[in-house]
Amino acid sequence: MKTRLLILLLGALIMCQACTTSALWEDTDPRIWIDADQITEAELKERGMKYKVYHSSVMNGYLV
Repeated sequence: MKTRLLILLLGALIMCQACTTSALWEDTDPRIWIDADQITEAELKERGMKYKVYHSSVMNGYLV
């Protein structure tokens, strides 16, 4: 009985640890938002930056 309880407890702890690790990474995401009127795509390419382009009717810019 003790062995089964220990296995269940360890399984729950391992699963919980995986969930909190990914949640912590999302909170510390190092990307920043730059509005399109502050920088051009050509400047980002010239600097060798990794970025995603977002152009819509609501917002225009880059996630760097």
